[in-house]
Amino acid sequence: MDEKKRVGAVISGGGRNGAFAVGALYYLMSEKGVEFDVVSGTSTGALIAGPAIRGDIELLNDIYRGGVCQSDVLDERVLPMALLQGAFNGIDPLVGLVRKYTDATALGHLWPKKKAVVTYVDMVLGEVRRCWSNNHAQWTDAVIASSVMPVLMDPWEIEGRMVGDGGLIDVIPFAPLLKEDPDRVFALVNFPEKPEPLEASPEGVLKKAARAVDIMTYEIARNDLEDGAWRLGNRLRVIRPDYELGDSLEFDPAEMTRIWQHGFDVAERVMTS
Repeated sequence: MDEKKRVGAVISGGGRNGAFAVGALYYLMSEKGVEFDVVSGTSTGALIAGPAIRGDIELLNDIYRGGVCQSDVLDERVLPMALLQGAFNGIDPLVGLVRKYTDATALGHLWPKKKAVVTYVDMVLGEVRRCWSNNHAQWTDAVIASSVMPVLMDPWEIEGRMVGDGGLIDVIPFAPLLKEDPDRVFALVNFPEKPEPLEASPEGVLKKAARAVDIMTYEIARNDLEDGAWRLGNRLRVIRPDYELGDSLEFDPAEMTRIWQHGFDVAERVMTS
């Protein structure tokens, strides 16, 4: 009897646009019967990684298919309060959401047959950190850390040090997955190949900063994907949207449902082409 092939998934960041990855996962898992042996995620991909490795696609649908709204995720602040607090959004709702849907004990029971790993950044040392799903004590904190973008959100701490979004360094976290040497890998990328051109130069500090971050993110992602493709060759299938999906921090249920459907449709097209 042939040995079962090991299947991996790597899931990028993207905030609410993680609905794209969840729609793609739903197609892969429900329509094609794909089961994952290792999942690597950063930022919103970190929140998705645990349920994905458990095969709990319905839980992910509850979150990303129009199941949450803005106040379920972020505590938005007016500008004077944001300057005083040092961040534009409080994260108490996000922390509650992660703790509600994260089951570190269940993940630990699957180890080592099935593994998940999340990426975050040590903001003091400026280094990438990984947390594997057998680390029960730190898993939930690591998922929160990977989801928190400095300045846009309140900081998080692990072991007394400020930590933040894994996408600052590792937008598509191939590295830990490659060490597991899976036979097939699906890269679920929550943004298109390149940013769409603007109609005019961005105006104002926030819009200029946002555009600069977008350009840097796309460049990091391009390098990540090129490296993954070089190492994996024909073992890699990339599923990504046809267009930009909009503001990643606007958690509008109708928009997230639309994005979910696009993820499903693109996954179907990739798998049947």
